[in-house]
Amino acid sequence: MRSAWLLALLLAAALPAAAREIRVEASLEPPVIGLEETATLTLVARTDSLDANPHFRPDFELENLQIVAGPFRSEDVSYVNGAISRSFRIAFRVRPLAVGKARAHSIALLLPPGQRVELEDRTITVQAEPTRPTRRPMRDPRFEDPIERLMRSPFDREMARRPPRDPAVHLRAELTPTNPWAGQQVLYTLYLYTRDDISAIMPRQLPTFRGFWTKDIPLPPSARPEMVDLDGVRHARVVLFQKALFPLRAGRYTIEPAKIELVARVIEPRVFGPSYVHSETARLSTAPQVLDVRPLPASAPPGFAGAVGRLGLTARLDRAELRLGEAATLTVKLSGPGNLQGVAEPKITLPAGLTLLPPQQQAEDSLRGTTVTGERTWTYAVVPDRPGSYTVHVPEIPYFDPAGGAYRIAAAPQLPLHALPRLPPAGP
Repeated sequence: MRSAWLLALLLAAALPAAAREIRVEASLEPPVIGLEETATLTLVARTDSLDANPHFRPDFELENLQIVAGPFRSEDVSYVNGAISRSFRIAFRVRPLAVGKARAHSIALLLPPGQRVELEDRTITVQAEPTRPTRRPMRDPRFEDPIERLMRSPFDREMARRPPRDPAVHLRAELTPTNPWAGQQVLYTLYLYTRDDISAIMPRQLPTFRGFWTKDIPLPPSARPEMVDLDGVRHARVVLFQKALFPLRAGRYTIEPAKIELVARVIEPRVFGPSYVHSETARLSTAPQVLDVRPLPASAPPGFAGAVGRLGLTARLDRAELRLGEAATLTVKLSGPGNLQGVAEPKITLPAGLTLLPPQQQAEDSLRGTTVTGERTWTYAVVPDRPGSYTVHVPEIPYFDPAGGAYRIAAAPQLPLHALPRLPPAGP
């Protein structure tokens, strides 16, 4: 469905890049509004290259208008006939203060690196009456003039019987799983279900996710809608927002509602005459989401420091044999799906005759689909003090496996290391 595809594009994020040639524009629409209606001020920067950065800061003044919502930011990249186009848009919802002319003036876009682009004023007309027709009340046929009923066209009779319908849109939030362990990843997904085309969407409120360590999950730029049944009716389902949540401790959490506002293009087929097409604004909200987080079992093994996931431990020496005066590099890596925040370095004790220098540590968290995968790498220098054969042992790291509901041990094999005497000095 075209609505879902458009929505996915509106929410996709483009790659950052350096500034180059950028085109800017401003609009204030619609040109005529009622005193109780709103208009949209939109500022856009466009470029035909991924090397250019269209981000900007807006600067403007309003006359006979006040901001009631915004700013709403969106960014997209499009490929049309082999040409790349990238745009960045900021919009404000504004309301008139009195009947007459209203305008946005002194409009400027501040582009990097310090460039200021000024635009012409944008003016609209404010009238006392609303511009959108009010919905006709349903007629009671018992009190309808029979002559008027006879003379009215079939199309008018149907319009009188059926007021314009609301958009067929629904907002849902889902948590997976709903009863996790402390420290286990929970996927929060905000879905829009729609049967109508969507021409604009504006986020109003997103949860704060207090009590969680979180990681954003970017939406893929080529995401397509999924056709699903909702209450027995076919809808296109689009992912609006996803975040990985890691509860910091056990207990009950309540995640606040998410709220959006959208404009839908509603098409209503008629028995007589053309289809009735109209735009409708809908304000949608999810229900609060409750998450019951289980505490980890009390039977934690010695050395457990809170790692939760499915983890593996590897260790390797860059050489198995060296001479006195040389050093071997020991690399220890703990990795796997899960939250490795706060994991400490392993306490390695070497046998007498070997010296271990403090490690260099590298931490990386990445995504595989919607799953957070962590990796912690420690790199040590191992220096022999005397010749001999040694065994380097890396201590095991206990972790909790939420899939199995049990503690497990990540272990690496022992590593042999043979130290040879120094080479005799070369003769004259």
